[in-house]
Order: sequence, then C-alpha cells, then structure tokens
Amino acid sequence: MEPRSIEAVKARLRANHGEIVHSIDAAQAGNPLAAEPDPGRRVARLQSKARLTQREAEALDATIRTLSETPAREGVAPAVGAAGAEKVWGDTVDFVNVSFLEKGARIARAVGRVSFRNESPVGTGFLIGNGLFLTNHYVIPSAEFAQQLALDFDYELDLVGNRRSVTRFLLDPGVFVTDPDTQDGLDYTIIAVGAQLQGTLPIEMFGWSGLSGAGDKHMLGEFANIVQHPNGRFKEVVLRENRLVGRYDTALHYVADTEPGSSGSPVFNSEWRPIALHHWGGPWREVFGDDGTPTRVDINEGIRISAIVQDLRR
Repeated sequence: MEPRSIEAVKARLRANHGEIVHSIDAAQAGNPLAAEPDPGRRVARLQSKARLTQREAEALDATIRTLSETPAREGVAPAVGAAGAEKVWGDTVDFVNVSFLEKGARIARAVGRVSFRNESPVGTGFLIGNGLFLTNHYVIPSAEFAQQLALDFDYELDLVGNRRSVTRFLLDPGVFVTDPDTQDGLDYTIIAVGAQLQGTLPIEMFGWSGLSGAGDKHMLGEFANIVQHPNGRFKEVVLRENRLVGRYDTALHYVADTEPGSSGSPVFNSEWRPIALHHWGGPWREVFGDDGTPTRVDINEGIRISAIVQDLRR
C-alpha cells in the first residue's frame, strides 16, 4: 500500500479507538455481543444467525444489555434472567449448523491466488459471479499490470496433505473496474477472468460468492472467517476467534491472523456471506502508541462489501 493509504487506515483506527477498546473489553468480560452499539442491528443478527424469533432475539438482547450494565463480581458469573435466553447463551451465542463446514469448503473454492505468470505470489481474491474476480486495487492496480498476472485456483492441500492440481487462468482487462487505495478510495479492483493457462477445470467449477449492498450482515463482537493465501502459501482459513471490533462507514475492523499475501482476501460472516475485503493488518502499538491499551492483538481493516456495492451503483 502507498504510505498515504496506510496513514488513512491508521486515521480510521484512531477515530474508532473507543469502539475498538469497548469491543475488546466486552469480549474479555465474556459478553462480546455487547460491543454492538445498535440494539436493532443486534436483534436482527441474532434472528438471522441463531434462527431465533423476534421475541427470543429481543429477550436475548435485553440479557446482553443487562449483563453489560451489571458490574461482575470477581469469581461470580452474572445470572441470565431473560426467559428462554439461557437456551442459546454462551460466549458468543454462536452455535452453527454442521453444514457450516461443508458450505465453507464450497465457498472457499472461489478464493484464488493472484500471481505473476512465473507463479511468484502477489495477493488473494475471489470470484463474485459472471466470470468476475474481486481483489484489492494495490494487488491489481491497472489493466496493464493485469496482463502480467494469472489466477491460481485449487492452490491448496487435499485431505491427506497432498498438493491439489492447480488450475490457472489469465486475466481479461477488457472488463476492469477499480477504485484506488487513496485516502478516500475503497481499494478494490474487479476484473474479468480470461483464458485458461493451466489445468482442465472450467472456471464454473470453482463457484462464486455474490456481493450484497445490505449493511446489516454483521454485528460487532461476533466472529468473522477469512480465506486467504498468506505470503503466497497454499490456501488457509482463519476460522472463528476473529472478532469484529469496529465499524466505520466504509470499513470493518477485526482481530485476526493475517500476513502479507492476504490482501484481497474475503472476510465472511457466520453464513459465509462476504462482509469485507481485507486490505490491511498491523500491530495495535503501531497505531495507537504505548498508551496502556492491550498491545498483544493485531487490528485488521477490510473494506466493507456494502460500500463497494454502493460505489458500483453510482
């Protein structure tokens, strides 16, 4: 990323400092969903992810708010008072159907590695339908640069640890839409998939993950999942324990393990719907300085998918 772009990220993180600290404190207190400041959003998300009725979700929301307002005594867990809420209460109210794993594996196939034609890695991205691929602007900054690149699918290990057969495609800059990684830019590129370079599987075999302009696909305090090619390695998944800790108009902030090469990775919610496009990660100390706040976590930023969709509609 350009230095001015990195400074823009840090400025957003500084602006969100209070929200991030509150989210981390809520998680450490065992009540992570109290991080979400909008009760209406929390109720809607509880209905969606835990399959609750509105009445059940509202009861659980009341419990979350009560617990957040009740100082916990050392060694004493606060009681759950809302009727029915104890049926789903836990660290994150985060039960998922067993199909979560199967769906995640299917969605992950649409994630590909961006590399030079000599196979040197550049970044990550994913198919969004109609033969289109989404990644960061600074991964594919121009149509001219795209002509040097390829997309690698199934660059991963199979169930017994063997390398899968990789299918590679060229890029087609005849369809190229981008917004730069400037201070106000959204740092994304959408480009068409081109001719097959290696392998026999057609691009349709890798599926796709559709984009939605809805802004309510997440709430602070819940987990996110990231499928990536960190440092250009075989495809990996950062699964669970990745808290959403901050929300900006165009970005989400989360705690997760990412490395260079993860740029352009999709960030998914519990239903495997993409909610952000990962583009930056760095240590807390670097952003805020040694001011007494926790320094052991890395705060990441992803551009909200809803912001990208809104930009495309303009």
